[in-house]
Amino acid sequence: MIKERVQRAVDALTRRLGGPRQARIVLLLACVLALNTADSGVIGAIVDELRRSLHIDNTQVGVLTAAPSLVGAVATVPVGMLTDRVPRVPLLAGSIVLWSAAMIVGGLATSYEWLLTSRVALGAVTATAGPTVASLTGDLFPHGQRAGIYGRILAGELIGAGFGLVVGGNVAAALSWRVSFWFVAVLGLALAAVVWRLLPEPGRGAQGRVRVQERQSEAAQQAVDESDVRPRPENVLRTDPSGMTFAQAARHVLHIRTNVIIIVASAIGYFFFAGLRTFAIVFVRHRYGVGRAELSLLVPIIGAGALAGVLTAGRLATTSSGAAGSPPACWCRASPTPRPRCCSCPAC
Repeated sequence: MIKERVQRAVDALTRRLGGPRQARIVLLLACVLALNTADSGVIGAIVDELRRSLHIDNTQVGVLTAAPSLVGAVATVPVGMLTDRVPRVPLLAGSIVLWSAAMIVGGLATSYEWLLTSRVALGAVTATAGPTVASLTGDLFPHGQRAGIYGRILAGELIGAGFGLVVGGNVAAALSWRVSFWFVAVLGLALAAVVWRLLPEPGRGAQGRVRVQERQSEAAQQAVDESDVRPRPENVLRTDPSGMTFAQAARHVLHIRTNVIIIVASAIGYFFFAGLRTFAIVFVRHRYGVGRAELSLLVPIIGAGALAGVLTAGRLATTSSGAAGSPPACWCRASPTPRPRCCSCPAC
């Protein structure tokens, strides 16, 4: 009876994710992002053990979380450029192996400096996941489905953080904080092998540009004309963006105020939730006297609410992008004929 119910649940989930092939891809990419956040969840679950073992304070624990985030933020830009130039699946699988190696080295740490160095290296490696997963999503799924699918993939971040908090804390309590690191590292090595074997490498622009143009040009242009939207001349690219240097691309991106707002807001949000993942467990335990067992039950409930929010937002984004899966109109469609390129989106 239980086996039949589980099988029905799996079949229903597979259908909701678009079939076996699409479900496999979504789950693999979600697992990659889950692995990225699992390490910060583990740190949050073993704060007390780290303080006793390495004789450190809360500020130093915070640095263990902040340092990888800062390094990852800086490394994301060159890694994104690398993602555009090399096969993405080997890059992703290799980065997971390096991530696991950094976790293993961290578990061997006998001093705070040793552990911090391994965390900095880990931050540089985790920078691969964001741009690589986004690039693969763009080439593996049709334009009109990407928002909802990407929302499901991003749900992996929440699942990974919760997994790290619950499993990492319980493993540390039963064995050692070092075993928590090694346990997650072993999962990473297994995921790297699965990604290498099962994740397809799509061609660049595999979803095509012509088809999107044909489906959207008339509707997009009509919507732009009705709203009287005009592009800012200084923001219109008149050359192929793939030929830009890093400095030119950075100037163009930061020249657009919307991009700056998104970057700042994302940075604040990520640092806030990184701090929450790191210190929420120890705060609740010390402030309210909640035991580890009770927290293990509480974390999945909170995670379920956050997961529902991410999935709902993805569905709303897909719905608002247009009927029948039509992609949203790019503002560059308002450019006068002949239209210059303003970005590298499929509509251009």
